[in-house]
Amino acid sequence: MNTTERLLQELNEVRGLTYPMKGYSYFADVVGNGIAMPRVYIIVNANGGVTYSGLNKGTSRKRCDAIRLAIDAAKT
Repeated sequence: MNTTERLLQELNEVRGLTYPMKGYSYFADVVGNGIAMPRVYIIVNANGGVTYSGLNKGTSRKRCDAIRLAIDAAKT
């Protein structure tokens, strides 16, 4: 498990979400085109539809910082 996945697991736990609940965030290569470009996605409906998350940033460090901020915000 990489840092992004670990942080998203913590974010989902703080928010009380489990897969496949709406709002659940996960890190994956949804396109599956063989290019290693995984991103953070959020489940948006009961049929498993997803959308690109605003937690994605230009670098992995910025993405992890954004997730940490979301975790802190969810705790308050």
